[in-house]
Formats: sequence, structure tokens, C-alpha cells
Amino acid sequence: MAFTVAFITIDSSVFKFEAFGNNELSIKSNVTLFIIFSIIFSAISGILLRILKVEALKYSYIMVSICQYFIMTLLALIILQLVIFNRYSVVLLLMEMLIIHSTSLVTLFYLVKTLINWFRSNKNRIVILYAISFSLLSLNIIVSTVYLAYDFSLHIPYKRPNSIHMFLVTLPGAKLFLTFEPLLDILSFTSFVTGWITTTFLLSQYRHRIGNIKYWSLMSVPLIYFLFPFETYGLNITHTLMTENPVLTATLNVLIFSATKQVGGILFASVFLTAASLVKRPKLKNSIINSGIGIAILFGSVEIDSLVYAVYPPFGLMTIMLMPLGAFLLLNGLITSAGQMSRDAALRKEFYRSAENQLSLLRTIGLGQMENQLMKMSKNFSARFSTFEKSESEYEFEQQDIKQMVRDVLKELNSRKSLGL
Repeated sequence: MAFTVAFITIDSSVFKFEAFGNNELSIKSNVTLFIIFSIIFSAISGILLRILKVEALKYSYIMVSICQYFIMTLLALIILQLVIFNRYSVVLLLMEMLIIHSTSLVTLFYLVKTLINWFRSNKNRIVILYAISFSLLSLNIIVSTVYLAYDFSLHIPYKRPNSIHMFLVTLPGAKLFLTFEPLLDILSFTSFVTGWITTTFLLSQYRHRIGNIKYWSLMSVPLIYFLFPFETYGLNITHTLMTENPVLTATLNVLIFSATKQVGGILFASVFLTAASLVKRPKLKNSIINSGIGIAILFGSVEIDSLVYAVYPPFGLMTIMLMPLGAFLLLNGLITSAGQMSRDAALRKEFYRSAENQLSLLRTIGLGQMENQLMKMSKNFSARFSTFEKSESEYEFEQQDIKQMVRDVLKELNSRKSLGL
């Protein structure tokens, strides 16, 4: 996870370092660096797909695998164009973006739908906060898709060798950026803050171990680090520095604040990684770890700042290419964890005895998954029962009655915590 997040940070920052600094690599060196990044991305994708193959949802895994292999094929075509023809097609870049974003959105929509179903079963604020955060992240991706599609349509069909500074000066969609930037910033800000609030709830037991001051200091640093680049909307602290020494200020800004989203993703992942450390079952532990890796990659890869310039070569492309894998790792990890919780009574009993807040999320989604499974079983039972030639009034179960039966079972399970069973 740390290596992947570091790779995302570097890939999304190369353009910024060269664009706003005094030194710029040669075109040949940039192409070589892009090819190295492509090889690293292929290795990371292969490892993550291999991890997912062990316990992934079958049909979803096939969909994500096809997506990854297809975008890797398009990436290979872009590299061939760079090496052989000294140019690349913006249409290929557009196709990459559309496939990546659409696959990620399908996965996130299913994740939000699943979280809402779990929330309906057990009104837990953590679950609904996660649903809100991922919904806002989905909106961010939708707006980014519209923005990039329109922006790429303004570029010339083929990108040829040129300095990154020249691409920066001749950006065709500058006015378009001013239109979309505030909306993207609002969505990024709200999705991050919602995720941060959820994380503080789930890690709140550490207040009693390290003290309130240390706890809130540690939790506030990532939030302040993420929020500082938004100071241009109000405080505008860096305006004077930018006027007096623009190159140095821009370089320091890129150097210090290039990893805001990635640091946030690691913070959100800490909930799952600390929860995994409390679990003894290897299969469940792996599912929880996968969720942590997924959320770190997902939040870190929603980054289009470099890609929008469509430079030569297209730095920033590998960052968003990891987005579908991050979304699917998170979805698969949560669903498999909930499935194991719903099927294992001894595991639920063990979790009820624990006072750790991280495990409360697993308890909630486990109960939600169990209710959903019971509802399906009740529907199947009713469907089979209705085939008998007897009066409907004798065998027909009303939906509300079935729900009440399920809630009675869940109430009994919840009562075990207070009884110490």
C-alpha cells in the first residue's frame, strides 16, 4: 500500500515539478520516465489482481480484470506511438479516461447501494457517513469525466514533442478550468471531510490511551494538511509570496502539498489496518486489509490536475488507472468481511465482546448482510410455499411481517452484547 501510494504521488507530481520549476527534463528523458512508470504500474496491477483473484466476487472480478487489461493495452499503444511516431493520440487518452472513470463509478455505485442497504438494517451513523463520502467521491468523478472529455475535445488530435512549459502556456481549456475548479474543490473537500469525521469516530477509543490532546493533534494534522491548499479561497496567504518569488513558492507548494489526497487515503486506511490487527481469523484479516489498501488507493488516485494538460508524455495517466482497482478492492473487502461475519455466529459473539470502535463497523455490516440474506431466504421460501395448492391466506407472508421477524432475530443478537454472551 505504501509503495503504491508513493508511486501515485510521484506520477501525479512530475508534471507539477517540471511545470513550475526552473529545471525541466529533456523530452527523451520524460518519455523514458513515462515508460518506467508504465512498467511499475503494470507490476502493481498484476499483484493487486492476483490478490483479488483469491476471494473476489467472481463476475465483478472478471469485469475489473477486463477493464485493467484493456486500459493496459491502450497504454501500450500510447507508448508505441511515443517511441515510433514521436506523438500520441488524444483520442486514446480520452478512451482511457472514459473506461477508467466508468468502471470506477459502477463499482462505487454498487458500494454506496450496499452501504445504504446495511444502514436500513441497522441505523448506524458510521455506515451512512461512509455512504455519503463515497457518493460525493462519485460525483467528483462524474464532474471530472465531463471536464476532461470537454477539455480533450479542445486539444489538437495528436500531441507532439514539446516542452512542458509550452503545454502549460498554451492550455486550450484555461477558462474551462476556472468554471470547473470550484465545483471539483467543493466535492473533494466534502468527501474528504466526511471521511475524516468517520475516521475520528472509529478511532476515538485511542483518546483514552494516548489522551485527548495527542489524539486530536494527530487527527488534525492530516486535515490541516489537506485543507491548506484551499486557503486561496479565503486567506490567500501565499499570494504575496507568489508575487515576490513565483518559482520558489510554486516549487515549495508542489514539494510540500503534492500528497494531500494520498495522506488522507492512508489516514482512512488506518481504520481498517488497525481493525485487521485485532482479528485472528486469517481470511477475515485479509479481507479487512484489502479494504484498507482499496480506500487508500481510491482516494489517492482521484487526481486529474496533471492529466488535464495532456502533456507529452501524458504524466498523471497511471494515477487514475489505479482508480478501478482501488474501488474494487474496497468493495470486495467490505462485502467479503460482511459475508464472513453474517455466517459465523462465533465470530459475531467474539466481536460483541470487544469494545474497539473499528470492530463496530464490522459488526454493523455483518448484521446488515445477515438481514439481507435472511430476507432473500424468506422470499425464496415464500415463493416455493406458494406453489402448493392451498389457500393464499394460509401461507402468504406479508413483507412487513418478514421484516419484523428478521428484526426480532437481530434484536436477540444485539442483546448478547449486554448479557456478555
